[in-house]
Amino acid sequence: MISLEPVRKRFGDYICRRCLNEKYNVNLESRDCKYGYYAVCPVCHQERHIVAALNTSGKMKMLLK
Repeated sequence: MISLEPVRKRFGDYICRRCLNEKYNVNLESRDCKYGYYAVCPVCHQERHIVAALNTSGKMKMLLK
């Protein structure tokens, strides 16, 4: 997957990096993500930075997921 569109369809616009790593079995680091804002993640129900987009390194890690 090269964009977050399938993630947004499955989980909505709000998901944190920790939940992305857990649900898609990837190892995204903070430098791999572009964050939008700080809100409650609907998956883990904790206040976290919400992933708005992925950097090139993040896209490469998510490519085969």
